[in-house]
Amino acid sequence: MQNLDTLSNRSRATLASLQAFGFQTTQPAIRSEPSNPDPIDASVAESWTIRPELVSLFQDSIRTDLDAQHLSYSDSHLGDSKVIHALSSFFNGYFSPFRPVEDGQIALAPGSSRCLDGLMHHLCDPGDGVLVPAPFWNGFDFHLSIHAQVHPVVAPIHDLYNASNADALMASLTETFDATPRRIRALLLTNPGNPLGQCYTAETFIRCARFCQDRDIHLICDEVYALSYFGGNGPGSTPFRSILSLDLQGLRCDASRVHVVWSGCVVSQENPELILALRLPTSTEVSSLSALCTTTLLTCDKLPHLIQINKERLLRSYNAVVGILKAKGVEYIPATAGLCVFARLAQNARTLDDEVCFQKLLRQKGLINYKMEATLNHLGASLQEAVTQLKGRLSTERLAALHDHSEGKIADAHLGEVAARTIDLLHQAEQLLEPSSLVLADHFLGYLHTKCLCAAVEFCIPDHLVGGPRSATQLAELSGAREDRLRQVLRLLYNNGIFEYEANSETYRNNPTSDMLRSDHWTQWHNWVNLYGNEFYDMARGIPASLRQGTTRTPAQINFNTDENMFDYFTARGWLPRLHRTLGGGATAQAPGILADYPWEEFGDKTFLDIGGGEGALIALILRRYPLIKAALLDTPKVIEHARSLFLSADGKYADVGDRVQETGLIAGDFLESIPSFELYTMKWCLHDWNDEKTAKVLGNIRKSIRMTPESRLVVIESILADGRSSRLSRYADLTMMVSADGQERTESEWRALADRTGWEIRTIRTLRGAWPCAIEMRPVLMPIMDPKSHQVSVPVIKGDVGYDGRVILYVIKADETSYINYIKPLILARELKIPHLLSVIDTKDEWFYRIHPERMVPSLKDLDPETNREVNVFESTACLQYLADRFDHIGTWAGRNAAEKGAVLSWTAYQTASLGPTAKYWLYFLRGYPTRHKPVQLPRTIEKLHSNCLRQWDILEKRLSLEGQDYIALPDRPTLADLSYFPFAMPWMFQFLGVDIKDWPSIDRWSQSMLNRPAVKAVMEMGPKIGH
Repeated sequence: MQNLDTLSNRSRATLASLQAFGFQTTQPAIRSEPSNPDPIDASVAESWTIRPELVSLFQDSIRTDLDAQHLSYSDSHLGDSKVIHALSSFFNGYFSPFRPVEDGQIALAPGSSRCLDGLMHHLCDPGDGVLVPAPFWNGFDFHLSIHAQVHPVVAPIHDLYNASNADALMASLTETFDATPRRIRALLLTNPGNPLGQCYTAETFIRCARFCQDRDIHLICDEVYALSYFGGNGPGSTPFRSILSLDLQGLRCDASRVHVVWSGCVVSQENPELILALRLPTSTEVSSLSALCTTTLLTCDKLPHLIQINKERLLRSYNAVVGILKAKGVEYIPATAGLCVFARLAQNARTLDDEVCFQKLLRQKGLINYKMEATLNHLGASLQEAVTQLKGRLSTERLAALHDHSEGKIADAHLGEVAARTIDLLHQAEQLLEPSSLVLADHFLGYLHTKCLCAAVEFCIPDHLVGGPRSATQLAELSGAREDRLRQVLRLLYNNGIFEYEANSETYRNNPTSDMLRSDHWTQWHNWVNLYGNEFYDMARGIPASLRQGTTRTPAQINFNTDENMFDYFTARGWLPRLHRTLGGGATAQAPGILADYPWEEFGDKTFLDIGGGEGALIALILRRYPLIKAALLDTPKVIEHARSLFLSADGKYADVGDRVQETGLIAGDFLESIPSFELYTMKWCLHDWNDEKTAKVLGNIRKSIRMTPESRLVVIESILADGRSSRLSRYADLTMMVSADGQERTESEWRALADRTGWEIRTIRTLRGAWPCAIEMRPVLMPIMDPKSHQVSVPVIKGDVGYDGRVILYVIKADETSYINYIKPLILARELKIPHLLSVIDTKDEWFYRIHPERMVPSLKDLDPETNREVNVFESTACLQYLADRFDHIGTWAGRNAAEKGAVLSWTAYQTASLGPTAKYWLYFLRGYPTRHKPVQLPRTIEKLHSNCLRQWDILEKRLSLEGQDYIALPDRPTLADLSYFPFAMPWMFQFLGVDIKDWPSIDRWSQSMLNRPAVKAVMEMGPKIGH
């Protein structure tokens, strides 16, 4: 150090102290890029969990709030008053202080370390000691000693798993205090602990405060990690509680000696002299940009959300690190807060030299390769723990909730949904990780699974295991099978979850799955194995040939070389009874879920028509459970004749409910031609036989015939074709229909499209536990009238108060030059969603309109709640948009399809409602119509302010739309409610009307042209100025 003589004696002493901690002077050098572009420095305790959100928040704050004053001096020599006030509000909101924190009780500093340095300077003299429980953050060493020349006095904690235990802590503090020759001036605690991540209890704080009072020393509580508590159930899982929350004076503790450090501030509620000393300019100067950003953060409405997601992400990070440590067998201390995991990484280290060598190795090689291996280790550890629990202490609950196949039992609804989501995720992980050759092998060798299962059923293995476990030798003797080959077959099956095998005793037993294959099991699933594993197995051979263009035969017809449909083919070969037994058993097995998970009681005492219901099994099922309901049946003449004997004969299969099925209600007909008129209809496993055109014809016939009441409905029981492991049965059903009947299952969107085009609204889709199909509830809606010239919905326009007739009533006023601008938003959405609606042009002076809007303003709407049949009134354009989307946009096209999309749509829609909407509205109002449009009065300053604010809002919108790939406002790929919300005040006409050139905002110009090109927008813009004329 050749320039030491240029420094003061005090500075030389400081440099010497820094060198003792390993700091060295360096020459300026060109910084080289690291070999690893994304290093994670595990030696630095800082959180990156919400950095992107903070960066965005601060950028917006600097862009919108920074002015010339922020580049000048602070408004007070004692600290920025806005930051201090924001901090006091923050403490009162999140630290639950017993006495509210006041502005005058806070001193600022550029960071927590500077706060501690200031406290040491004003509470201690050079050479004094500060009591610190160990382990502690190594930065305390030089932060306490460099400037203030105060020495940490270590109070060791021996049981790190219970470091916050009050008795152990007090014993260590007392012993250390009594043994040290130094004068102790303060006790420094970190809460939550740094680095142990444990929180102190109220009892511990009280005893520490009394400890300090008895010894005439200060208590400093560093609570910088206060908002990092992420929870836990292990040792030290005490939730965070600030020492500020205690009534120290009521507990006879000297509160003037208790001080809290959080981020860049000190709170001392009973020591104004200390606060004044800390507030001296040399301690409190904080950069103006830091003050601006801190104030923005502490006062923004996003703060609760940021705190919550920070906790969630910290917990995920903690679990990831702990998963790796567990997988590697590394000892660690469980934490519930903070940014550190205290672990014994150098498990074989015996000396300090060993530890030093290990630290050097960490700096060179890194600690964790948080890539593939880490992720897999974490996943493996989590799965191992889950499997252990499911097999162990959760076994009874698992079997009862998901695998009780006793007659009439169904799975727990909530746990079934959770299990399905978990299965889908596990299957995704399997697909991502499994070697491709094995994936292929599972398919081209998959025939082995089917035939081995057929063999087990044919040789009655499930029946032979009813009495308990048996060996392969015993099973071979009972079944007449070859023992060696039976072993091979069973090995494949028990590895696929069918049967259980005990290796120690070399025995097999039934599990819940194989037990369902017993010949006497009430579900009769063994019939499905027999039929689908043989005849249907053979039919599937025709799939490749059926794919060729121009092929009209089904795969089954190709395989059997016949033009007969499969029903006739089965009949001719005597297979039909097996088909009926199989399908009948399946209907019985699925009956509990069908009955439990659809509200059939809503049918009351009315009569429903089951269309294509075969012999009447569904009717009998419902009538036996609900004694007031009556039923009718529509099918072919031959089927109806058979059903008549089942319901109306004294010894008929369904004679017990025959009194509620009249003979005139057994109707022979063809639902492709016409359907009798009823209020309620059901249809089970029929529509998947037909293509879309015939299905639409059937649905259209029902829609024409249905008697319109608030309870009118059609309940379609069909599968919903979907992706994911838990939905694979729908895909099997889809292919089975293709193979055997040239039919198909349909996705939810396909069902909704069919409903929309045939006059139905799908009200609900209910999962039926233990059943393959779902209950799709369709309600009749009024069909929109189409204009034959424009091919747009023709919307009736009426005047005044009208009754609800099934169409949404949108209330508007007579259009003038600008009045229609705001109410076009719900009109556009109604057209986009093809909602049956009409426009009612009203006079806002009419008293009756108070029922609709408390200030008689438009837009407003009236509808009928389909669940309660109560009138629904909605007012204000944003509310109307949200209501229409919630009511009619079932797939989230306009409101968002997932949490991320919904969040973006809601945010931008709400932002427009609070910013550009009122700004542009009042600019227009004061520019053209204040106090009336006939006698406007100009207010230049008001108009200029609104003009300036409006330009700023357009700048913000321009920035959003100029992002790469951002074609629309909330979402990149399609318009949403946010675009409709912005459109009236960001369309070319509005710019022109206000005398502004839209070309100055090219991205807005491009976006607005895209919106104007939409047929619904174009139609509303054409009719808007003419409404009411």
